[in-house]
Amino acid sequence: MADPLTRDTRRVHTGRPAEPGPGQRLALVIGVNRYPPPLSTLSHAVSDAATVAQRLADDFGFQVTTLLNEQATAGEVRGVLDAWQRTTQPTDNVLIFFAGHGANLDPAAGDSAPIGCLLPGDANSEPATWLREAEIIERVKRLPPRRVFLIFDACYAGTTFENVPGGGPLGQVVMALVAGTAGQPVLDGGGGQPVLGGAAEHSIFTRALLDGLDGFADSGQRPDDMITADELIAYVKAETPWRSRARGCERGEEQTPVGGPLRGSGRGGDFEFRPIRPRLPAPLLRDIYSPNVENRIAAAAKLGVRAPADSPEVLDKKQSELARLLANEREALAVRVRAAESLGALGHPTGAGGLIATLRAATTAGALRSAAATALGRLAQTVQDAGPAAAAACRREAIAALIATLRDADPAVMEAAKLALAGLPDAAGNLLHALDADGPRGRGQTLDALACLADAHPHDDRAWPRLTAADEARRRYHLARRRLARQGQAMRRQAIAVGLSGALGLALAYLSLIAGIRPLNPYGPAVLSYNLLPGALAGISLGFMPRLAAAVTRYQGRLATAAGGVLGGVLLGLGLALPNWFLGIGRSFLIWATPGIAAGACLGLALAFVPAAGLPAGRDAPWSAPWLAEVLQRRLMPMLMVAAVGALSFALPRIPDALAWGALQARWAEVVRWGFGGLIFGGWLAAAWVLSDAASAAEGRETS
Repeated sequence: MADPLTRDTRRVHTGRPAEPGPGQRLALVIGVNRYPPPLSTLSHAVSDAATVAQRLADDFGFQVTTLLNEQATAGEVRGVLDAWQRTTQPTDNVLIFFAGHGANLDPAAGDSAPIGCLLPGDANSEPATWLREAEIIERVKRLPPRRVFLIFDACYAGTTFENVPGGGPLGQVVMALVAGTAGQPVLDGGGGQPVLGGAAEHSIFTRALLDGLDGFADSGQRPDDMITADELIAYVKAETPWRSRARGCERGEEQTPVGGPLRGSGRGGDFEFRPIRPRLPAPLLRDIYSPNVENRIAAAAKLGVRAPADSPEVLDKKQSELARLLANEREALAVRVRAAESLGALGHPTGAGGLIATLRAATTAGALRSAAATALGRLAQTVQDAGPAAAAACRREAIAALIATLRDADPAVMEAAKLALAGLPDAAGNLLHALDADGPRGRGQTLDALACLADAHPHDDRAWPRLTAADEARRRYHLARRRLARQGQAMRRQAIAVGLSGALGLALAYLSLIAGIRPLNPYGPAVLSYNLLPGALAGISLGFMPRLAAAVTRYQGRLATAAGGVLGGVLLGLGLALPNWFLGIGRSFLIWATPGIAAGACLGLALAFVPAAGLPAGRDAPWSAPWLAEVLQRRLMPMLMVAAVGALSFALPRIPDALAWGALQARWAEVVRWGFGGLIFGGWLAAAWVLSDAASAAEGRETS
C-alpha cells in the first residue's frame, strides 16, 4: 500500500513550471523515499519535501514545483532548471530543496575531493543515473536570478562546497545549506514534528529548517519578521548537532550541517524569506519554547495581551499557543495557570474549549481548575472575534460548564466558578433551572452562586430572579456573609473602636453626672463599673448593625445603613438603662430607658450618615500626627454634629422627668449635666467612627 505522503502534495503546480513574472520567488522541492533495489528505502524524505513545499508556498509566497518519488526523475529536474533559464529574471529568487539519498564518487583525475551526487527518483546502482551536485550548481549559475539558495538533506552533501564550478552572472549569490559534511551520513528521521505544527515526522535537519522558517531563525535584526539565508543557516547549524546528540549520536560524531555562500559567488543581496501573512514575533516564539520555566510564564502572559495591530491570524496563533500550553500535562503548573489566565484575557471564542476541558478533568490540579474557571468567566464576558450568534453560544457553553463545576469536590474550584458566574447576569436563568434539580448540598451552592450574582449586579433585575421565601432568606444570608467577609477587618476595627469609645464615653458621662450631685458618693465607682460592659457591648453593636443592615439589602444605600444605626442605637439605649435600673437609681426602668433609647437611636442615625473619612492620595502614614490632623480637619463638622446629637438626646428626655418631680427649675442643673455627659459620649463615638473609617480607607489604598 502506497504511503499517503507520496500522494500529490503540491501547493501550486507540478511538472514544468508556468512562466513567472519578474520578482517572483520560485522553488523546486524534491523528495524521494522509494528507490529500486539495491538502494534502501527512506522513511521521511517525502514528508520533509511536502512540508517544506507547504511552508514556502503558504508562508512566503513561493511558486513551488514539487517532485516526489517517481516524479523526481533526473530528466524532470533538468527540465525545470532549463525552463527557469528561459523564463526567469535577475530580480527573481530561486530555491532548490532536495531530500533523498546522497552518494560520493571517487575524485576524478586531477581532483582532490570526491564527486558529490544526489540520487533522483529514477536512480539505481549505476552512477550514470545520479545527479551530480556540480551539474546542479553549474545549471543554477547559468540562471538569470541573482539570488539562489540550495538546500540538500542528503548523506555526504558537504561535497557541495568542493570543486564548485565557476561562472555565473555578475553579482549572483549562490547560498547552500546541506545536512552534513562531505564524509558524513545523516539521519533520515528523529526530528519529530515541527514546533509550530505538522502531522508528519521529519529528519533532524529538516525539522530544524522548518522551525527556523517558522520564525525561530529570526535574529530580530529586521523589523519586518523577514528571515535571511544567513540567519537560517546559522540557526540550523546551531540546532542540528545537539538534536542529533539527543537521538544517540556521540559527541564528536553529531550531525554537522554546512552552510554559506559557494565559492565564486558575488556580493549581491542576501536571499530573503519574507512572510506573506502575520506571525508571532521571534523573541516571543523563543520564550514560548524556552527550556526556562520563567520565560514560558512570561511568554504565556504576553500571549494574553491584545495589541491594536494584531490581525485575526495573529490572534488565532496566540490562542493556539495558549491552548497548547494549557493542555500539555507535562508542562509546569505555573505555566498552565498563566496560560489559562491569558486565554480568559484574550477573549478568543475558541479558547473556551480548552478551558472547559481543563475544568472537567477531575485529575487536574485544583489551582489550575480554579484558574480555568476564573478565565472562562472572563472570556465569556469579553468574547471577541465572533458574531453575535457565536458569542452567545460561547457564553452558553461557559455558563453550563461553570454551573456544572458547582458540584466539584474542591471548595476552591467551586468558589472560583461562583465568582466567574457573578460576572454573567444572564446566568441567573440557568442557575434557577439548576436549583430545581439540586439536592440539599447542591441547592446551597447554587443559592450561594445566586448571591454572588446579586452582589455583583444589584441594579440588574436579571441578577435578582424571584425565589421562594425560604430560598430568598438563604440567598440574603449568603449575600450578607459575602459582603461582610469583604469588610471583615474594617468592621472588626470599627466595632472595637466604637465599643471601647462607648464604654469610656459612657463612664465619663456618668462620672460628670455623679460628681455634680455627690462628689464623694460611694456608689460612683459601682455605677461606673456597671456601665463599662453595657457601654462596650452596645457600642460594638452600633459599629456592627449598620453594616449588617446594609449587607442584607439589595442596594446597600444610606437608608439601610441608617436603619441599622437606629437598631444598634436601641441596643445602646438598653445598655444605658440596665445598670441604673439594676442599682435602683431612679423610680423605674422606663425613666432610665427613655433617654438611653432616644440617645442611642439618634446617635445611630447620625453616625450612619457620617461620610467615610478617607484621605486623598497623600504622603502621610496612618496614625501619624499629620494624618490625624488631616482627618480631623476634613471631618470635624460631622463629628461635632454627632456630639451635639448626643448632648440633646441625653438632655431632652430628662426634662419630662424633671417636670414629673415638679421642680424643673431646681433640676435644670441636672439636665445640663446630662447634656454635657451626652456631648462627651457622642464626641467619643464620632471620633472612633471617623478614625476607624479613615484607617480602613488608607490601608485599602496602600494595599491596592
